[in-house]
Amino acid sequence: MTSYETINIISTEDPMNSRYFSFSCIVTFLLALSYGCVPAKYIQLSSENANKIHSSKAYSVITQEEIIPQVDESKVAMAMGGGLLAALVDVAVDSHRSKKAEQEIAPLRQVISDYDFRKEFWSQLQVELKSSKRFTIGELVTSTKPLSDDEQTLLAKNISEDALFTVITDYSLSPDYRSLNINSSVSLWLKGTKEKIYLEKLVYNSPAIDSEPGEPAITKWKANNGELYRTTLYQGIQEIIKLLHAKLLS
Repeated sequence: MTSYETINIISTEDPMNSRYFSFSCIVTFLLALSYGCVPAKYIQLSSENANKIHSSKAYSVITQEEIIPQVDESKVAMAMGGGLLAALVDVAVDSHRSKKAEQEIAPLRQVISDYDFRKEFWSQLQVELKSSKRFTIGELVTSTKPLSDDEQTLLAKNISEDALFTVITDYSLSPDYRSLNINSSVSLWLKGTKEKIYLEKLVYNSPAIDSEPGEPAITKWKANNGELYRTTLYQGIQEIIKLLHAKLLS
């Protein structure tokens, strides 16, 4: 039996499907203008809190159905010192760039449409969790639905274990298409608490492939039925799992 056969995979429609990508970029940009971009803060797990955890409930979330391209954001508003007109120009430029990127990576998506990133990631994660020497972690619960901090707080309130452990992951192509990137946000919540006791972002950026940027890079990724793409993503997942082991589970 392969390891992923024991994983509880919850199937649901993905709101981050590529059909919504350009729109979501615009919404994200406008929210950033309104509230400012605040990067997630690292929270170290204290010895006191670590000693309270003997068992943990594990959740992993991957909302994406397929690889997405990163897009360099327009900075007209920044250069012009702000203003509504400049902001609207940025939105229009970002929307155009997103649409163009979606079209350019379409040939790669077609070649690797059978590659299931979720299944591979969850398979490797489940093996790592079962071998954890720091906490006893039961069956991995997986989801394709976004999981907000408020929802994590609610989950932590109702678990029978000592803590809630969450891994929220995304993956993408760099703006020049020469690198594959995986990001996993890892959090711990003590049962019944409203604040995270641990937060860290695990990042894998593959070495840039030997290619010109743009469509030539896409051509190289999709050669031989996407062999380079598949191999690189597999290695990236392994590196994320190694980081998780070293930083939290060993």
